[in-house]
Amino acid sequence: MSSVSNQLPYIELKPLPVQQDRCPRLQKLIARVCLAVPIIGFSTSFGLAAGLAEWGFSIMTGAIIGSVIGVIISIAVMIFIPHPSKVCQYRLDSLGQIEKTLANGQALQGIKVLRKFFTSSLERFEFPYSSHRIHSALTAVTTKIEKDRPDIKAFWTAFLKHLDGIKMKNPDGAQLTLDFSMDFERLEGKELLLEVPPFRKGWFGFDEKAIAQIEKIQQVSFGKDEALSKEEIKKRIANETCVIVRRRGTSEILGYCLFHEDRSGVQIDQIARKPNASHLSIGSTLLYTVLKQQDEGIPVRLKLRTKNPARTLLTQWGFVPKQELKGAYQKHPPEDGVLMQLDWKKYQECVSKLP
Repeated sequence: MSSVSNQLPYIELKPLPVQQDRCPRLQKLIARVCLAVPIIGFSTSFGLAAGLAEWGFSIMTGAIIGSVIGVIISIAVMIFIPHPSKVCQYRLDSLGQIEKTLANGQALQGIKVLRKFFTSSLERFEFPYSSHRIHSALTAVTTKIEKDRPDIKAFWTAFLKHLDGIKMKNPDGAQLTLDFSMDFERLEGKELLLEVPPFRKGWFGFDEKAIAQIEKIQQVSFGKDEALSKEEIKKRIANETCVIVRRRGTSEILGYCLFHEDRSGVQIDQIARKPNASHLSIGSTLLYTVLKQQDEGIPVRLKLRTKNPARTLLTQWGFVPKQELKGAYQKHPPEDGVLMQLDWKKYQECVSKLP
């Protein structure tokens, strides 16, 4: 009887030489000029030939028309056909190599997301939640690396070290740093354990260190325009309820949820986690911890950007769109919002599937 294997054919991987871009803007300019010159030259020559052939316009007119068409074609090619730098090409080539060793759908989807990021230099994120997206995509691959393949581990570790520490900017100009320390722990076989400390409404058991951690998480998750000041965070915690998830046995906060109750129901004001604390079910832990405290049927709502990937998680837990909020977010970048409300029937269906 023949055996069936879920493993892909063995392909030994060796880390690719890390490339560096020297004067990247100058290199990009030279590349664009080298691309545009032959296109414009050919188009101009064609216009001259058309003028010489007496196609109804003069040689000069033909040359001008040909030049203009060449410029238009050159601009279109630059926009629609990516020309990655040496560093970008190294990243894309590395993704191509690691992709050959993967069979997991989630990891392959992560590779697809990463390709979109790596076709251009990592300088500025498009959305406030883009940092979470790139960390999540990379961790999706990390968690599916074959544990008995030291060559793949070494390859992926070298790639992550290349990315670790890169300084980026959010759309509002705030600087953040890519951090893959938890991915390195995963690759070393270390277990990342979580805990939810006891909480209650209006409980101000958070010291300055905890407040600073919450402040930092919200800044990288929402941006400066939507982030609360440290004093506002203290005020909210003193008057509302704040649930946190932290690493077991430590004071490191990985995620938090701030919510309050009023006559209309429960309003989740903020729910966020550290970008690098991905694939630990922190969002699900926070939502379940908050929702299981509520009386069934009470309205539970929250607002977020329309394209925020957290919307997928909320949908899984039974939240449904209640109202589209046109122009709810005016800056960095402008985007519509959506008010979501818990469907208790769908929530119960979700809970019934928990292990």
